[in-house]
Amino acid sequence: MNIFQLKDKKSYLKHLRHSPWFVLAILVFAFAQVHLHRVAFAILIPTFTKNFHFTYFESGIIMSAFFWSHAAVQIPVGIFSDKYGANRVVKVCVTILTTGVIAFVLSHNMIEFLVSRILMGLGGALLVPGVSIIRKEIHPRNHGLAVGTITAGGAFGGTAGLILISFLIGIWGWRFSYAITIIPIVLALLLVTLFIMPAAVTDKSGDKTIKKPKLLYSDVIRNPALWLLSFSVLFFFGAYFSFLTWLPSFLVERFNTSNYQAGLITSLATAGTIISWPLSGFMADRLNCHFAIFRYSQFLSFLLIAVFSLLIFKISITWTIIVSLAMGLVFGGMSLPYVIVLQLFPLELAGTVNGIMNTFSFIGALSIPVVLGAIIGYTGNFSFAFGVTAVCFFLAFIFSYNVLKIQRGF
Repeated sequence: MNIFQLKDKKSYLKHLRHSPWFVLAILVFAFAQVHLHRVAFAILIPTFTKNFHFTYFESGIIMSAFFWSHAAVQIPVGIFSDKYGANRVVKVCVTILTTGVIAFVLSHNMIEFLVSRILMGLGGALLVPGVSIIRKEIHPRNHGLAVGTITAGGAFGGTAGLILISFLIGIWGWRFSYAITIIPIVLALLLVTLFIMPAAVTDKSGDKTIKKPKLLYSDVIRNPALWLLSFSVLFFFGAYFSFLTWLPSFLVERFNTSNYQAGLITSLATAGTIISWPLSGFMADRLNCHFAIFRYSQFLSFLLIAVFSLLIFKISITWTIIVSLAMGLVFGGMSLPYVIVLQLFPLELAGTVNGIMNTFSFIGALSIPVVLGAIIGYTGNFSFAFGVTAVCFFLAFIFSYNVLKIQRGF
């Protein structure tokens, strides 16, 4: 249908609400806000340690507070998405995320910062219902590309946040700089409210054999593939967020960079994923090799961060910049577990299974950066901390080894 031939505004809005790619674009924009607030605090850590006298360990706790609630709600969000509709869950999530960002800007002490980050984590549980919407809106041959595009939107949000906030801190201070992020998140809330409608969700998966979910939960829980994949993403995501969390602090301490320079260099890793996530999804869709690309991504991440940790005090800032960009490129397989789940488990329980797996991913994201913060605070040794990150990448690779050898059992 040619949108310019639509006769009135009401028809135009109805057309957009039924356009799967327009719905995907809104999800991409909304998820960009989520990832921005996942990682943006990393660039504030040097400022907070100075202004509020927080230790690295305390800063790590504030950073991870997002993931406490984020991990806790993944399974309920998945169940609610399957039972009540993913569109409703998305609207509630964006509303809570907006509230958390406003609360963070108004915070003045450790407790207030923790509460606001917890609210952000609650509202940031958009990916699970987003994947459920993709499963119903987008044809299976494009699932990898669609999921990769959503996660790339998150990477764009993280990149933009790191660059923008780190630049504005020197001009207006951290509080007003962070307050600017309220504008796009309110816009995301408006778009989600107007266009993510129940009528837009029409099953395009081609799956005509829908079983009652209550008959399948026990089968899902008993399948070892779920737990192997879940522990794999636990270590993969934990290592990824550890790298993003502590690289800015390393750059400030090792090379005496400004906050803006540290944020800019760290943003290269998230900028790389803007390319690598949708590209990996597209290649996996066309070659039907989602799992192979996922495992290659894990192993290459391990190799790169292991070399970086061993040579960390010998390489120049130029090589550190190259490593940051290269990490973003090899992280490409991170988005593929959400598509692998659609291939391994019943599609009508995609939200629930993705919720379980996502819980593990954010357990890793909330715990491993804190452990590394304690290591850095106690030893002052960034090389050892990044070495632990490399071990986590390798453990992710080990856990994923036997996933495809397990029968589905459905």
